[in-house]
Amino acid sequence: MALRTTQDRVRHAVLFELIGLAIMVPVGAYLFQLPVGHMGVLGVVGA
Repeated sequence: MALRTTQDRVRHAVLFELIGLAIMVPVGAYLFQLPVGHMGVLGVVGA
């Protein structure tokens, strides 16, 4: 089993956060009746 490089780890972490935000922002905006921009800020701060 090959070890992951630092670049692989950083790419995985960044993509994990971006995918989470891409899911959370529209769903949260819909559920909480907030503008997408406000929910995006909450998502980034919460991440």
